[in-house]
Amino acid sequence: MAFCTNCGNKIDENALFCTRCGTAVNNEFVSAKGNSKQMYEEFIPTLGIGRRFVFKEKSIIYGNEEYDYSKLSPIRLITAPTFASNGVAQTTAENGVVLTLAFNRKDNVRFGAVLTYANEQIDKEHGNIKKYKFLLQSSSGSKIEVYEDYLKIYYFKAMSNKGSESVDKIGKDFGLSGKGLTGKITGGLGKAFDNISNLGTGINNTFKGGATGEIIMFTDLNISIKDNTLIINEYLIPLGQQNIDKAKEIIAYIKNTLELIKRESETTTVKQEIWEPIKGKNREFSFYGEKLEIPENLDVYNSYRKKFKQMAEKYTEKVRIDYNAKVNDFISFMEFFLKIYKENLSPIIQKAVDILIS
Repeated sequence: MAFCTNCGNKIDENALFCTRCGTAVNNEFVSAKGNSKQMYEEFIPTLGIGRRFVFKEKSIIYGNEEYDYSKLSPIRLITAPTFASNGVAQTTAENGVVLTLAFNRKDNVRFGAVLTYANEQIDKEHGNIKKYKFLLQSSSGSKIEVYEDYLKIYYFKAMSNKGSESVDKIGKDFGLSGKGLTGKITGGLGKAFDNISNLGTGINNTFKGGATGEIIMFTDLNISIKDNTLIINEYLIPLGQQNIDKAKEIIAYIKNTLELIKRESETTTVKQEIWEPIKGKNREFSFYGEKLEIPENLDVYNSYRKKFKQMAEKYTEKVRIDYNAKVNDFISFMEFFLKIYKENLSPIIQKAVDILIS
């Protein structure tokens, strides 16, 4: 019998995770060679509901079948376990078979640790490499992904007599016609884009399970730890011992990032490019033996068109940088794309209006 180096709990010598605190006993998820251990975490529901399943290094054994991670959709946690019910997660195989993973309350922490590993492998197999700085999976089912200057939270309420309940952040009137996504687009593409910008964090992330993925910018964030609970604005997320240090790292990273943003805002001044008024003139060109006359107003237009092209190229590169830094999936796309687009289009529009007025 071995002991966990973190909490002192007795653990099986072949275990990869402590059943009490979830601390990894051996992080080498590789085939057994020498002293290495092969990933093999077995779960057997004890309340009479569900089937035996095993997480392996590159696959899941479900009943008598084995499914490679490359053939599975991301595993979504439906409900956390209570004293009276199993926890339940689900994934769908490539052939359409739904795998319902029911696990006991005593395995909650261990399941959370293995769930993080399995979903990372599934994302990797599908080429979906997320650019988060930190990932924290709570045993209550909540998950936090921390990016460059924002975090995304998939929140489940802590255990209650009703089990795990998801927070419903979805807006009721976010559709293209104000009647939901099934409504008709009555205002053209411009109206569609305007309405998309209202979706933002209201998108119900159904493919992640019951929890809605909400994006919170660091500048709008209140985060702290109290009584082994991570407090993020109105959300309370219980922390197992294995997540305390990671939560402290996240808070330190957010604090340092906010200080950097503050310093940059204080020292950075936006330089407005001043364009001298362009005066056109009548021009003549030879074109297939004929004389082509360009009037003064068209010459002015062509001169400004070149300057606007250069300006647009500069802001296009800025959009590319902002997009790559913030957009990681559908939710972050809906949250940031229109903001980035409008933010970089506005200076060009303003320049055009200034020239038109002058």
